[in-house]
Amino acid sequence: MSTSRRKLKKYISSCCVTHTEPTYEIYDEIHWNCNFVKNQIKKKKLAPLFFPEENSTKYANFTCSICYNYFPILNKTHCCNKGICSECYLQIQPKPTTSSKDRCPFCRQNNFKIKYNFREAMPKNNKKKTNKQQEQKEKVKLARKKERELFETQIQKIKEKLLLQRETELKKGLYDQELKKLQEKEKLREKNKSIFLLQKKQQEQIDQENNQIKQNQQSETQSISERIQRLMSNMENLSTEQRVQLDDLMLQQVLRLSLEQN
Repeated sequence: MSTSRRKLKKYISSCCVTHTEPTYEIYDEIHWNCNFVKNQIKKKKLAPLFFPEENSTKYANFTCSICYNYFPILNKTHCCNKGICSECYLQIQPKPTTSSKDRCPFCRQNNFKIKYNFREAMPKNNKKKTNKQQEQKEKVKLARKKERELFETQIQKIKEKLLLQRETELKKGLYDQELKKLQEKEKLREKNKSIFLLQKKQQEQIDQENNQIKQNQQSETQSISERIQRLMSNMENLSTEQRVQLDDLMLQQVLRLSLEQN
């Protein structure tokens, strides 16, 4: 149970014990049985019999609609929910029993009955906040809300900026990697090209040397064949040495031809 409920219970219980006798401040006599009234108050079916106040005070701030005095708590009518003090009610209802012929003094409906809400008996805290204080509080709340929104927007902007920086860094890193790969490919291509050109040059040199050798061989074979023809034309006048030389030349020519064919 909370402290406010404890205070309420304590206050109601104390009022139900101390405010059970008529005050005789408004009316001189009461036609009800005092013991019955006490029981009704203790059972919380009737409001305690408080002393009436002519002006509103800290604790007496409910106005009775008949005597126009101020009380800490009032009974309420079932039909029109008007406030009525217990002493006025005891004067309007001279008998403890109620019947359907009884009429409400305010709205004139039949079956006049009252209700008592004991939770309203807790004295209200009059330390109410003024309009200025409420306005200031609302202004402070709005200012804090705006500050929070600004802070959230700034954080969102910082997050977006960091994300953009990260994306740009990632893109830059990928671009650098691709650039390095392209540079390496270009270097490899240039290297292969230089190797190919060198090989081509070497091959050309080899071809030139081979052509030179072939030309030399052809010239030699041609010179040998010319000598052989010359010697053959003067076959009858040849000496033995010249015939041996002719045989050697013919052998050389045969060997050369066989080598060229292979």
